Amino acid sequence: MSESDLRRQIVHIGRLLEEKDFIESTAGNISCRLDDEHALITPAGCRKGSLRPESPVRVRILDGQCSGRPSSETPMHLGLYREFPHIGAVIHAHPPYATAFAVAGVELQYDVLPEVVAQLGRVPIAAYGRPTTEAMFAAIRELVEGRNAILLKNHGSVTFGADLEEALNYLEQLEFCASVLYRARQLGKVDSLPEEEFDWLLSVRQAAGNTE
Repeated sequence: MSESDLRRQIVHIGRLLEEKDFIESTAGNISCRLDDEHALITPAGCRKGSLRPESPVRVRILDGQCSGRPSSETPMHLGLYREFPHIGAVIHAHPPYATAFAVAGVELQYDVLPEVVAQLGRVPIAAYGRPTTEAMFAAIRELVEGRNAILLKNHGSVTFGADLEEALNYLEQLEFCASVLYRARQLGKVDSLPEEEFDWLLSVRQAAGNTE
């Protein structure tokens, strides 16, 4: 996609995140790899539902050099791009149900929904990392390989994919899974998939190069 197309896509996703209540106020950040040396990331202090195509800041992946005021979480985004070449887009959000699991320190049970096993996979909870610092990336670094989503302890979530649409899809799956599990627990019971079916779905995911 061209840079102008990517900028428009970031604007669209920003509006979706706000409409879906995945973010609040000026929280959250969206980025994508522009080329081998640069990324686009949402600016600091801006409501994501009010973004314009010119809003995303062009940042150099190697050292963060830019001419604007990028998101305060830029160090986490750039760390992912530097160390994981397969990642083309990153979304950090505060989806309510998933964030509740992160705050409670309760890992999502992922042997319940077929799509979660085959596509999203296990979502670990990273240790707390101080926001806006390199500690955020350090907290998730060892959990990234083979996964699509990570819960950030006492903070929110980060999802990543080959492109912006994929990162958004994983975020939506993450929050749907968390909301279903929360509601099922209110009913008093969560049934796992049959073991044979879980193993088959897991093999499908692993065949695509992902871990559990």
